[in-house]
Amino acid sequence: MKIIGLTGGIASGKSTVSRMLEALGAIIIDADRIAREVVVPGSRALAEVAEAFGAGVLHPDGTLNRSALARIVFNDPVALERLNGITHPRIIEAINRRIAALPRQGRIAVLDAALLIELRLYALVDEIWLVCVSPQTQQERLLLRDHMAPADAEKIIRAQLPLSEKMKAATRCIDNNGSLEDLRRQVETLWNEQVKP
Repeated sequence: MKIIGLTGGIASGKSTVSRMLEALGAIIIDADRIAREVVVPGSRALAEVAEAFGAGVLHPDGTLNRSALARIVFNDPVALERLNGITHPRIIEAINRRIAALPRQGRIAVLDAALLIELRLYALVDEIWLVCVSPQTQQERLLLRDHMAPADAEKIIRAQLPLSEKMKAATRCIDNNGSLEDLRRQVETLWNEQVKP
């Protein structure tokens, strides 16, 4: 079983690439989905988050208010580190369980993880595919997608590892500054290289 690590900054188009790869036949291990699963109501992680940051990070129904939490942690590096200390070990443990459960032969798996490099998850994969996008395009897409203030978008982008650093670890770079069709062609080309006999 070959495992490809897929990563990219916020609003880079990583999730779009992941969906394309899934449509081509990849088994997807989605770290964002796992991150949501570890903080479901009743989980120890959610209780620890609420204890660390206050009841204001919870919706009335007890689910995590991600927007409220983001406003705290993206304005305070110490708070972000505290949150990561609560959630990251649990996310990594769940990813390891998913990888261990993969079939030994057959389809290609993709570990879709924005923090693949930061969390050193590259040790779990055979190749790293990085979705590359210019900072300007990234900010424009983030503003359009999440309807946030430009200053908030900039803070989130600055809180992530710069693309130049991620590129040092990448095996392949997928350029997502163009059209959706340009992106699809690149993804299909890379996929076909993996599956050819």
